[in-house]
Amino acid sequence: MGAMVANYVSVSVAEMVHDRSLEILGEVGFCVPDQDTLSRLARAGFPLDRESQMVRVTQELLDEAMERLPRDVVLYDRAGSVPAPFERGSCFMGAGT
Repeated sequence: MGAMVANYVSVSVAEMVHDRSLEILGEVGFCVPDQDTLSRLARAGFPLDRESQMVRVTQELLDEAMERLPRDVVLYDRAGSVPAPFERGSCFMGAGT
């Protein structure tokens, strides 16, 4: 990482946000209101509470996911066209994308 992330946030601030995000995902988790998805996540080893529908993420699960994720992803629109190229690095996608 360079001195600035996306020219807006310093690396130290970005790292603090990342660390806090991991803490929240590990302690609180996120809600998955779908039983089939909860079952798949449970089989994959995610700690979860079916009653509250909350799924937590461990550091080990995150590390494994990051190792398996492709480094380049092509997004297509509904017509099958590539609407905009995404390069390596950070990008912002708003709500509904």
